[in-house]
Amino acid sequence: MAINAVFRDKLAETGMGKPVTDHMRKISKKGVPLTIYDTRGFELGKEVQKQVKQEVVDTISKGLATQDINKAIHCIWYCINTASNRVEPEEIEWIKELSKDNQITQVPIIVVLTQSFSKKNADLLRRTLLEENLDVIQIVPVLAEDYEIDEEYIAKSYITVPRDLTRVKSKILFNLTKRQLLCFSAAAIEGFPIFFGVKNVTANISLAALSMMLSMLPWFFLAMYERDGQPCEVLARNFIESKWLRPRIRPYQTENYYTLLMRQTRAEEEVKKIASLAAEGKKQISAK
Repeated sequence: MAINAVFRDKLAETGMGKPVTDHMRKISKKGVPLTIYDTRGFELGKEVQKQVKQEVVDTISKGLATQDINKAIHCIWYCINTASNRVEPEEIEWIKELSKDNQITQVPIIVVLTQSFSKKNADLLRRTLLEENLDVIQIVPVLAEDYEIDEEYIAKSYITVPRDLTRVKSKILFNLTKRQLLCFSAAAIEGFPIFFGVKNVTANISLAALSMMLSMLPWFFLAMYERDGQPCEVLARNFIESKWLRPRIRPYQTENYYTLLMRQTRAEEEVKKIASLAAEGKKQISAK
């Protein structure tokens, strides 16, 4: 199982873990900085599915309420058995409902395709899920342990991860990120009034459409352009700082620790001298 592979121990199969609710167990291992909340399967009926979803949402809310990052839920793994070669409509609906309830907390959801003995079937199932336009950040086929197909062939364990993790983004709506939605909305707010304004003045639809597109292009650029995981305004700020704001020639300077100690010693000696002179002055005044 995936949980056993993560902890490198037979925790899930042996029933280890602290019961949190009737359908959830808290699994952890000493020396491993990770805790997994394992829910029961959906084969028990729709009522159990609703209870599991509510328990997941409640667990997320309780973790956030503590304001402790170590107690917060950082991601949700939804596991689908690839060997079944299908995804039940109830599972798709459950993920969509969980995404709606998760809109405020915005905990990333990852779909894990377990028991992916055949990478071809896993890829087909992954494409099927992508067509559902689910609000998940990644769909990952895995084979947690080596699987013996026969005496001559063993399927080796593997996990498929994106090559560039900076490309993994949380989608909000229409498979768009929050940044893209805001930029496209701003482009529409700016572009459409320009279109109708130019059209009313010139009665030229082509000129109006061109004016609209030119006004929208900067917003499209802000929405789509990215380099090394950084948006264009961050890249522009870094360029300006390195080009003009920061000194181009930075002399190499070191701080000698012993020099600092000598300065501190001299300062303490001067303070002692001043204190002794002040004390002598008080004695002379009192003698008079």
